[in-house]
Amino acid sequence: IKASGYLLVVVLSLIGNALVVWVIRSAYRMRTVTNYFITNVAFADLLTTVFNMMPTLFWIIERKDPWSVGGTLGEILCKTLQFFQCVSVACSVFSMAAISMDRFFAIFRPLKRIITFKLAKFIIALIWASSCLISSPLIYALKLEGDGEDVNCVEVWAPLFDDYTSPMVYTIALFVLFYALPLTIIAALYAVIMFRLWRRQTPGQNSTSNQSNKERTNKKVLKMLITVVAVFALCWLPLYVRMFLVFLQPSNFPCGLPYHLDFITLFLGHANSSINPYLYVVFNENFRKGFKTIF
Repeated sequence: IKASGYLLVVVLSLIGNALVVWVIRSAYRMRTVTNYFITNVAFADLLTTVFNMMPTLFWIIERKDPWSVGGTLGEILCKTLQFFQCVSVACSVFSMAAISMDRFFAIFRPLKRIITFKLAKFIIALIWASSCLISSPLIYALKLEGDGEDVNCVEVWAPLFDDYTSPMVYTIALFVLFYALPLTIIAALYAVIMFRLWRRQTPGQNSTSNQSNKERTNKKVLKMLITVVAVFALCWLPLYVRMFLVFLQPSNFPCGLPYHLDFITLFLGHANSSINPYLYVVFNENFRKGFKTIF
């Protein structure tokens, strides 16, 4: 059942995210700043699929981790697979934050394009650079321990850092930078936008047909984006809760959480990558048309 579930989300993620990238790049009307950032989310989700979901599927089937080969290759796999997991999550949430800022400027400064295509490309490059930089301590800390078939990929922060406090400090930093802070900013911006879009018109103020259509479009886009962010938050929250439970109450979880709970938290986080493309299809007519042209 576990293998079938993971295989399903891997296939859905590969197909869905590849189609999102293809639809945005092939249709001229889809080339907007918001969709540039959505493309970046799709690339990050593909990264998660290839470097994390597939190795997890391999572990479920073979009952051994990819780095169990040991040696130099095992060391590389130990470091890179978890590094890319961290990078992809960061890219996704940072891209969502960039989308929320783009929507904010689009609503409050409709006559002036604040985030241009050139600036959007720079922001995307900055997102990847900062994601790699923040995730880079894992390259140092992750190491192989054990021999033969009993090889584990563990965090060893010594000798540069303290082995007891460093994992907790780094996990808290990741939670703040990759989850709490960006989601707080996103929630605040979308709350302001919703107030602006849904507030009642003052008496005597009339909207033209063109303005009304634009407002309806903005509301539909906003609903889609809020749903994407909410699903991201719900999918990744259990994994962070799991981490904090293990760190804050080590005496209660000397060997970590029970396997099934551990599996569910990881599966939910990975499943987020397969859900996003189909949310775009459900909420956005242009994506529906783009997908229909393929099938």
